[in-house]
Amino acid sequence: MIFSLPSTDQRSVVSAGPSKAWYVLALLVFLLSTAGIAVEMYGIVQSFPKGTQFLVPGSVTISVDKPGTYGLWDELSTFFENKSYQSSDELPGGAVIRVRDARSGSEVFFSPSSGATETIGNVKRRLIGDVVLDRSGSYIIEVSGDFPQRVFYVRRSAAKEVFSGIALVALLGVAGWIIAPVLAIIVLVRRSAARSRAAAPVEGRASTGPGASSTMGAKEERTYAMFCHLGALSGFVVPFGNIIVPLVLWLIKKDSSPFIDLNGRESLNFQISMLIYSLISAVLILIVIGIFLLALLWIFNLVVVIIAGVRAESGEQFRYPLTIRFIK
Repeated sequence: MIFSLPSTDQRSVVSAGPSKAWYVLALLVFLLSTAGIAVEMYGIVQSFPKGTQFLVPGSVTISVDKPGTYGLWDELSTFFENKSYQSSDELPGGAVIRVRDARSGSEVFFSPSSGATETIGNVKRRLIGDVVLDRSGSYIIEVSGDFPQRVFYVRRSAAKEVFSGIALVALLGVAGWIIAPVLAIIVLVRRSAARSRAAAPVEGRASTGPGASSTMGAKEERTYAMFCHLGALSGFVVPFGNIIVPLVLWLIKKDSSPFIDLNGRESLNFQISMLIYSLISAVLILIVIGIFLLALLWIFNLVVVIIAGVRAESGEQFRYPLTIRFIK
């Protein structure tokens, strides 16, 4: 069997790092996620149930096509039949609310509640109770009592649909607006690192401390290496600043100093890892623990970045814990 070394052109392709096709993939993920978000948001708005207004004391008959939980609201500020209504925040004493099946006449249990409010434009309403209408048909809602007329509003609860829609939008946003840009950054960094390793002489990498095989002074090297770490703190103020600032510094100076090259790669690997851990924690907010994990990650990130910056300024190479090293 005969083995042959790849040609110069082949070696340049091998050393170029990940294929440019990954950029196309990242762009497609971004575009498809953005389109999915637009479609899902439109669907949430269009599917949101419309309610029925009525004056009380009085009654209204509603037709239920979709069984479920229906909320009864007291409209504190609203318009009804071309007239403005302003009502007190408290439900009048002595008000009696009954819900009956129009066909059988049987009464349906009404569960009073309070606290939830919503404001849409000039309309402000407060939830006063829920009723479960478990089959299709007509229902009569009757409110009696001796008090001035006010407007009530009844609407099917869409909390589950809205929550699931928002969750889907969040997942699409993570995929398109976070994972896709991070993927493109990782590809850019790895291609740049591969080209740098292929172009640098082997003996130039024997030492990686300040001043080793460098075109810069040791003090300048340490300063740039320090900012490769401390620049990540900009992420607490500017979105993705924790990745963008170290990336820019690393790309500009990595070929001038092996020490800056190593510190820049270490900083980027750590910040990309922190982003992944933060995304996982954000999902876990649904079971509460994610809130504490995010707080711990924030403190951990702050502390170790400062330590790494101090070590780099002293000429030491710092290795971050809990780091997935995407960039070799």
